[in-house]
Amino acid sequence: MPEVHEVAAFGVPHDTLGEELAVAITPNSGASVDAAAVQAHVKSRLAGFKVPSYVWVRDQEMPRNATGKILKKQLQQDYLAQHG
Repeated sequence: MPEVHEVAAFGVPHDTLGEELAVAITPNSGASVDAAAVQAHVKSRLAGFKVPSYVWVRDQEMPRNATGKILKKQLQQDYLAQHG
């Protein structure tokens, strides 16, 4: 998807399954990204179990450590704080 700048995948707790897949997306400047379009895009290219259950479109840069790696635990905590 050309409107996507970067994506990070992380797990979200689920009562039965243990975890479900969630993704945080930062769109390119001036672009908008629709969660359903992201899921449809992934579904057309990957197996169904790899399609994220939750798509979080962020307007902020991804949190990173000193070496530039995305802090997925921080993303997970931020997502759960906002979306419970």
